[in-house]
Amino acid sequence: MPLDISPYMAKLPSGANKAGGGGGGNNHTLTPTSKGKLPKFQWTQFTPPQAKIQNLNPKLAMDPSLLGPPDLKVPSPNMANFGDPLAKSVTDSLGNGNGTGIGSGSGGGLGPGEGGGTGGGLFRAGLNGVGSPQCIYCPQPEYSDEARKAKYQGTVLLDVTVTADGRVISPNVIKGPGLGLEEKALSQVKNWKMRPALGPSGKPVNCRVQIEVTFHLY
Repeated sequence: MPLDISPYMAKLPSGANKAGGGGGGNNHTLTPTSKGKLPKFQWTQFTPPQAKIQNLNPKLAMDPSLLGPPDLKVPSPNMANFGDPLAKSVTDSLGNGNGTGIGSGSGGGLGPGEGGGTGGGLFRAGLNGVGSPQCIYCPQPEYSDEARKAKYQGTVLLDVTVTADGRVISPNVIKGPGLGLEEKALSQVKNWKMRPALGPSGKPVNCRVQIEVTFHLY
C-alpha cells in the first residue's frame, strides 16, 4: 500500500508554555548571584548589567538591559544594585554562568537556561519573539512492521531541540499510537535538517519545538 507521512510543526498555543531562556553573569566566579533589581528587557542588548561599575564616566551612557521581550514583567525589588530578585543575599556577583545576563545560565537573560528571556531551559519556538524552525530536508520515516500488518494509522507527537545550525537533537515522545511508530519517528527526525529559528536579536538560536509525525496508510 502507498505510504504518506506528513511531518509539520505543531502550533503552540499562546501563553501555554514558558518562554524559556536565561542568562549568565560571566563573572568567572563561584559566588552565587546577588539579590537585586532587574534591568529592563530589550530585544537588543547594548549594555549588559555589571555587578560593579567599571567606567564611572562613559563617553555614551546607556541604561543596562537584559535580552528578552520588552513586555516581560518580573517583580523586582527597589534596590540600588542589579541582581536576581529571588536571590537570598547581596553579593558582588551577577552569577556563575556564561553570558551577558544575570544567573547561572548562558545568555543575556535571567536565571538558568540559555539565550535570553527567563523561565529556564531553551527558548520555545513561537513565543516571545522567537520564530519557528522550518523543514529543509525531512525524509519520511518508515512504517513499522507491526503497524503495517495491523493497517494502523496514527500520529506521534515529539518534543525536540532544533539547534542554531539546524540539527534535530534530544527528541522525546509526548504521545504516540504504539506499534513501533514512536521508535520509527524518533530514529528518523535525528536525520532531519532544519532552517533554525531566529531569536529576539534576529540570530539563529537553539529552541524546543513540538513536531507531529503523522502516519497514514492508503
